[in-house]
Amino acid sequence: MRKLKLLLALVLMFAALPVQGAFASVGPGTVYIDFGSNGQDIANFKFTGTGTGTDLKFFDINGKLFFSTPVGSPMPLSGSFINAHSIYVMRYMQVTLNAGATLTNVSWTSSTGSTGNTTNISTTNPFLDPSPTPTATPTATPEPTVSPTPSPSPTATPEPTATVTPTPSATPVPTATPKPTATPEQPSSDRALLTVTFINGTEKEYDLPIAEVEAFVNWYDARDAGRGPGSFAIDKHTNNKGPFKKRKDYVVFDKILTFEVSEYTTT
Repeated sequence: MRKLKLLLALVLMFAALPVQGAFASVGPGTVYIDFGSNGQDIANFKFTGTGTGTDLKFFDINGKLFFSTPVGSPMPLSGSFINAHSIYVMRYMQVTLNAGATLTNVSWTSSTGSTGNTTNISTTNPFLDPSPTPTATPTATPEPTVSPTPSPSPTATPEPTATVTPTPSATPVPTATPKPTATPEQPSSDRALLTVTFINGTEKEYDLPIAEVEAFVNWYDARDAGRGPGSFAIDKHTNNKGPFKKRKDYVVFDKILTFEVSEYTTT
């Protein structure tokens, strides 16, 4: 299948090659043994671990695959192997650890007789996986300055129209007495603007005594907890126009998106 063939001969050796540094245990799954950006001259090597692995692959310093074992062929992770190929410099190895297997160290002897080892074994491909780009810290958005809601000015009571006395004549004409203008309802000292926004985008505002606003809030909280009626009647008070004794808006709980309460005190 390849012009160049690498012979891996398992040699059951129990004399350990020189080991330097701390061990790092990795497994199971696909792992990568990193020999550094310049690679290493490796004539034979030894796995230190437990269990078995498959699909051993060798990559040169350009990240190119130049040898792989047959797919699915098991190999022990506790023995020594001979590299009988003319290509010795390896960038990294890739091996799949079977269930229950671990790999802690890879030691080697170079073609010149020098020795070394690495515990740089991880699940990250050292050649293909780029370093993560640091995430920029977003600039905090300044909070907008809230403009206070102006308190409404109380409606002035209109002055009554003076009655005109006609000049006497031979036959006095009776003067019609005008009906007095109704005095609008005076707000109590503690009041609030209740602004209700519905889910269809409609917004309604009510100028109410604070006690009626508190009754609305108590109803809303109770209904939100699953208690009470599904609607609430809001007295329109000074908005009562027409020949009606009283006018009320019935708001339905399920139709309310948000509401706002702006308290103020009249003097």
